[in-house]
Amino acid sequence: MSSMNTLCVISVYRYIIICKPQYACRLTQSFTVHVIVGIWAYALVWTVPPLFGWSSYSMLPFGTSCAIDWYVESVSDALYVSLCLLGCYVLHVTVMIFCYIRVIRRMDSMRFAALASEEARQVVKKDKRKNIIMCLFMVVSFVAVWTPYAVSSTWAIFQRHLPIMALYIPTMCAKSSCMLNPIIYSAFNQRFRKAALRVVKGAAAQARIMPVGWGTQNGTAAMIRASTSRQNRCQAYLPEDINMEAIVYKDNLV
Repeated sequence: MSSMNTLCVISVYRYIIICKPQYACRLTQSFTVHVIVGIWAYALVWTVPPLFGWSSYSMLPFGTSCAIDWYVESVSDALYVSLCLLGCYVLHVTVMIFCYIRVIRRMDSMRFAALASEEARQVVKKDKRKNIIMCLFMVVSFVAVWTPYAVSSTWAIFQRHLPIMALYIPTMCAKSSCMLNPIIYSAFNQRFRKAALRVVKGAAAQARIMPVGWGTQNGTAAMIRASTSRQNRCQAYLPEDINMEAIVYKDNLV
C-alpha cells in the first residue's frame, strides 16, 4: 500500500514541477518529510480496520502470506472491500493517469529554440523523449500489475470459492510492483540511481547498528526526492515560451 501511495505522490510531484512550476518551490525537503508521513498514515487507514473487526485478514489459499479476506459475508465486509478498491486502486490509477497525461502534454509542447546550440537542443529533446517513455512505463506497469488483483478481489465479492490460480497469479503480479518500480526508475532516472546507490551503501555500512525499516523509509524518500527539483528556492512564474522553460525541464525531469 505504501509503495502505491509513493508512486501516486511521485506523479503529483512531477505534475507540479512540470505543469505548475510556480508551486515547485513548496516541495521542500521538510514538506517531503510530511508527505512521507502522510503516505504511511494513509496506508494505515486502510490496513488497520480489519484488526478491529471491520472485515478481517486471512491466509491466502497457497499459504505464502496473509491478505484482506475478500470473501465477504456481510454488508459491512462488502462496504470495506468496496472502499478499499476505490481508495487503494481506482483513486491511485485516476490520479496517476491524470498527472502523467498532463506531464506528457506539457513536455510535448515545450519549445527549445532559445537554447544556445543545436547540440543542446538535441540533448534536451532526447531527455524529453526518455522521460515521456518513463511516464508511460510508470502508468502501464502500475495498471498491469494491480488490475488483475483488483479484478480478482472484485470477483471474490460475488463468488465465494475462486480457482487458486485466479488468486495466485494476481497476487504475485501485485507483489512484483515493488520489484518493477526501482528497475524502471533506475533505467530512466540518473539521480534516482545515484540516490539508490547512496542508500544501499549507507545501509550496508551501518547494517549492524541501524534499526529495521531504515532502508525502506529512506528508499521512499529517495524516490520522491529524485522527482523533485534540486533547486527548492522560490522562483517567479515563468511564461511558457521563454528559454528558462528548458532549464526547468532539464533540472527537474532527468
